[in-house]
Amino acid sequence: MGDSTEIGILKPLWTRRQDGRWGVHDVKGITLKRKPEHDADFFAFDSDLEMLTSMPPTNLGDMFASFGSTDFLIKQSIVPVVAWIQDSPVLRCVGTAFVVSCSGYVVTASHVVLDPQDSGYGKVMEWNGNIKTVEGAALGVLIPTNPARLPDGFEFRPFQEAWYWGEWKKSPLIHEADRLASLIDIAVCKLPERADGSAYQPLNLSLAPFVRGETACA
Repeated sequence: MGDSTEIGILKPLWTRRQDGRWGVHDVKGITLKRKPEHDADFFAFDSDLEMLTSMPPTNLGDMFASFGSTDFLIKQSIVPVVAWIQDSPVLRCVGTAFVVSCSGYVVTASHVVLDPQDSGYGKVMEWNGNIKTVEGAALGVLIPTNPARLPDGFEFRPFQEAWYWGEWKKSPLIHEADRLASLIDIAVCKLPERADGSAYQPLNLSLAPFVRGETACA
């Protein structure tokens, strides 16, 4: 990829309409400007102040989601997955998730959701041959708050439900724990609805098929 190539995203701004249905309030293209000292193919981007709309939504939470630095707008949609043990003073980051629905669905890897069990700091309960819940560790995502509303603040949103596909493997060995053998390393998780009724802010997923030799950006 040459230095002249620009990478951009089409950022939608979601909100709940007057009829109670979710909808896109506005969209804006944001160009990710490469920092000069970074490689053209793999780089950190400069963070500029962006406004997604000239007419912000009436919902206060969605209004604060409509403007901010490039970094803040991206981090609303690409979020760290964290595990927290009650009364612990620290959170443990176990992976990354992508917001794919304004109503609170995120996609991550199944090994991220299973990390508390694999790392030994959460107890996985089995129910009818399936993993039912993880006890001892709250698993969820961190979503940044707008610095204009709360500087350097994050909102913890726990996973209400998680779906992932695999086969439960019983171990005949005393020293080896039972495990879930994943069929595909994908998990879909549901976040609770926000108290103020505001939307989660996903990034667009491309509907265009990849072409052989095309550069893919993530």
